Amino acid sequence: MKTDYRLVLLIILTVAASGCASTTQNTDSTSGTGPISINSFEGVPNPASADRTTSVNLELENTGDADATTVAARLFGPTFASSNTDELAWRDSNGGDIKAEERTMSFGTLTAPGENTPSIPKRKSVQFTAPALGQGREVHYNFKASVFYQYETTASTDFKLVSGTRFQEEGLERTEATLESSTGPVDLEIRGTTPKIFYRDDNTQGVESEVCIRVTNDGSGSTFLNSETGEDDDSSRIYDVEEEDKNKVELTIQDVANVKFDAKNTPNEKVNTETVELVGGNEGFQCFDMTARNLGGTDEQNINTQITANYGYTKETETTVTVEGRRGLENTPDETTDDTDSSNEDESESDNENQDSSSTDQTTWEFKEEYQGTKLAEDQNPNEVCPQYQPPEDYCNRVEQ
Repeated sequence: MKTDYRLVLLIILTVAASGCASTTQNTDSTSGTGPISINSFEGVPNPASADRTTSVNLELENTGDADATTVAARLFGPTFASSNTDELAWRDSNGGDIKAEERTMSFGTLTAPGENTPSIPKRKSVQFTAPALGQGREVHYNFKASVFYQYETTASTDFKLVSGTRFQEEGLERTEATLESSTGPVDLEIRGTTPKIFYRDDNTQGVESEVCIRVTNDGSGSTFLNSETGEDDDSSRIYDVEEEDKNKVELTIQDVANVKFDAKNTPNEKVNTETVELVGGNEGFQCFDMTARNLGGTDEQNINTQITANYGYTKETETTVTVEGRRGLENTPDETTDDTDSSNEDESESDNENQDSSSTDQTTWEFKEEYQGTKLAEDQNPNEVCPQYQPPEDYCNRVEQ
C-alpha cells in the first residue's frame, strides 16, 4: 500500500541587503530619491550678470548600501540657444548654441559608504552664458535637473522543505509571510501565508508551489528598464528613456540546485527573470512557479536564494537663477543708449573682472590628503572645483606660493 506523503514549504524569511542584513525602511533623502542624495543644486553667481558666464553646480552623494552606476543629470527648464544669434537664451560658455550632451553631467559610479568609509560627495558643473538682458530687467529662470542612475534592490530568502509528518510533529501554524528589502526606492515583499502545503508526485519525487513578489516604488521618482547606451564611466552617456521602458523593473529569483523558479506569464519558456510593469508607476506583481525535484525520502531541505530587482531610476530637482540686465545690451523702451556711459561701464566691469580673475589665478588649491584618490578628486582639477565649495577649506588646502 502506497503512503501519500505531504511536504510542506516552510518559508523562513531573512534579508540580506546587498550582502548584509538590513531592516532599514525606504526613505527619500531631503532633496533626492532613495540612496542618492542631492546635496546642492545652484547657480553661481546668483544673481548672475547678463551676458556673463554662470556656473550651474550639482552635488550628489550615495548614502545607500549599494553602488549606483552610470549616474547622470540632464539640465532643462529655461530656453537654451539653438543658434549663435539667440542672445536672449542661455548659451554655452562661448556664447554659442547648446546641444543636449552639453547640458548633461556624467558622474559615473557613486560608491556606497562602507562600515569604515564615509560616503564621498561628487560635484559637477556646467558653464553657460546668461541671456543678454538690458538694463533695468531682472528675470528669474527655473533650472531643473533630471537625475538618472542604475540601481538594484536585493533580498535573500531561506526556504525550508519539510515533510508533512515532520510538520505535524513540530506543530507548525500558518502565518503571514514577511519580507524586508534592502535600502532603495524600490521595495520587495512576498504576498501570502507560510507554510504552504505541497503534495508529493510519486513519479518525479518533487513538489510544486507558487511564490508571488510584490514590487513597489516607494520613492518620489520613477523607474525604467536598464538600457545599454554606454559604458559605466562614459562621460558622453545620455539617458533617452523610451516610453515602453518607463515604470518597469527586471525581477529575478535565483535558482538553487534542485529548486527552480519559472515566471508564470511565460508558460512556454522556463525563465526565472521577468519584466514587471508598475501600474501607475506605483506597484506591480509577479508570480513564479517553484519546483523542487529529486527530494527522495528526505524529511527536510534548506534552500537560500536571492531575489533581485534591477532598474534605472530618475528624480527631478530644481533651482532658480536670477539674471540682472546691464546697459549696452538689449534695448527696452525704458532704456537710453548713451554710448559713452555704456562704454565706460563695460570697461569698468571688464577691469573688475580682470582683477577678480587675477586674484583667483593667484590662489592655488589642492585636495586634502583624505580626499585624494577618492571619487571627489577623481579626474577633477582642484583649482576649478575647490572654489565652488563654501568654504573651500572643507575639502581643499591652499598651496603656499
